[in-house]
Amino acid sequence: MMCGTASTASAAATAPNPIIGGSPVTDAAAYPWMAQVQFVGPDGRFRGACAGSLLDRQWVITAGHCIGQKTTIRVQLGTIARKTSTSGSIGVAQTIRHPDFRESDPIQYDAALLRLEQPVTFTRAIRPIALPSNRLVRYSGRLITAGWGLTNEQGKTLPEMLQKITQREGTHCYRSPGINRDIHVCTLIRNHKATCYGDSGGPLMHKNHGRLELVGLTSGSVGAPECDAEGREDYFARVSGLVDWIRQITGLPQREARAIADVPQPSR
Repeated sequence: MMCGTASTASAAATAPNPIIGGSPVTDAAAYPWMAQVQFVGPDGRFRGACAGSLLDRQWVITAGHCIGQKTTIRVQLGTIARKTSTSGSIGVAQTIRHPDFRESDPIQYDAALLRLEQPVTFTRAIRPIALPSNRLVRYSGRLITAGWGLTNEQGKTLPEMLQKITQREGTHCYRSPGINRDIHVCTLIRNHKATCYGDSGGPLMHKNHGRLELVGLTSGSVGAPECDAEGREDYFARVSGLVDWIRQITGLPQREARAIADVPQPSR
């Protein structure tokens, strides 16, 4: 299996965040690395969820601010449906926050790694996303993010299926106190397409050499308090600033990104 490529031609500071103004993803193979990071209380009941991305057979990455609650964490893979039960989920054996994580406003180094209790088998609907193959300062073209968060902030509406939106990199956000281009990526909200409550930790994806790479983790926002306020900017934890830490913890090879950079992604 190649990271960051879909397996079929159909591949289609406010924390935690979701998708407003998005469109439904109709095939789990479109973004087969999508993970629902579920929180289960001491009573065994489902308490909520963040999003995340599968990095290899046994590691998922999500937002650091999602971790630390007194709950059990489980992960759902291979589905586009929003799950409210843990049936079919995989247990998490270990959670590791970035050592420089700081839950300030804005959040710094907002990342955590989850080691699954057992390795997963790659399928059409379950496969890893690629880490960024270079440390770009700016991302040209469209950026894609996906999640199961609120689709209507006022009505607190959650979708039944995974939603996606496309954005462009912003500029004003980088002038905000606490935002650092080395560890954050900013995106501009246009046509009220935005992240919101519910998919913190989800992937910000950029197409490079024909495959999607994980360039950001949904973290928070700057500007107006409304999730989809026009002209507001979302910010994400910049994955290129986390790569060394990710490889140190997970053992992913240094050459992984370069080795598959030129593998073409099937057209959508």
